[in-house]
Amino acid sequence: YANSLGYAYEFGIGTSLSIKEAMKYYEMSAKQNNAIGITNLADLYIQENKLKKAKPLLIKAAKKEYGYAQYLLAMNFFDLYSENNKEALFWLERAASNDEPHALYQLGLYYVEKADLAKSIQYYQRAAELNYGDALLELYYIYGEGIGVEQDDDKALFFLKKAAELDNQEAIDELAAQALASRAQNGQGNMDAKEAEYWIKK
Repeated sequence: YANSLGYAYEFGIGTSLSIKEAMKYYEMSAKQNNAIGITNLADLYIQENKLKKAKPLLIKAAKKEYGYAQYLLAMNFFDLYSENNKEALFWLERAASNDEPHALYQLGLYYVEKADLAKSIQYYQRAAELNYGDALLELYYIYGEGIGVEQDDDKALFFLKKAAELDNQEAIDELAAQALASRAQNGQGNMDAKEAEYWIKK
C-alpha cells in the first residue's frame, strides 16, 4: 500500500506530484522490506544523483531476486562495455533470468556489439514476448533487413505493428511512412487503405 501511494505521488496519479511525499512512502515500504519499495526509493536517489544512498538499497533488493533492482544495479554502478564487466554482466543476466525486459534488451544490444547475433536475437525475442517496444523494433530491423537471419517481411511487419500498438513512437512513424507509400501505390503496398489511414492518423 505504501509503495502504491509513493508511486501515485512520484507520477502525480490521482494526486499532486510530490517527490518528497513519494520518498516518504517508499521509505515506509522499504522499512517493510518490500523489494519494489526499496528499488523505487533507490531509483529516486539515482535521479537525485545520490548514488551512495542508492547502491546498498539496490544490492538489498537485487539479492531478493527483484529483476528491476538487478538491472538498475548493473547499469548504474558497473560498466557493461569495459574490459572489467563481469559484475555488470552478472547482474544483467540475473535480471534477465527474472524476466526483466530492460535487462533482456540491454543484453541484446550488448551481444550485437560483441557480434553474437544469435544470442542477441534470443534476448530481444524474450523481451519482445514481454511486450518491450524497443526489442520489438530491433526484431523488425533484424528480420526486415535479414541481419543474421533469413529476411522475412511478414515477421518484420508483425514486430513493427506490435511495437506500434505499444505506442512506440519510432514504430508508429515507420508504419505511417509505410502506409503513405502503400496509399501512393493505390493499396499495392503491405496494408489495405483502412489500415493505412489508421496509422497515418496515429
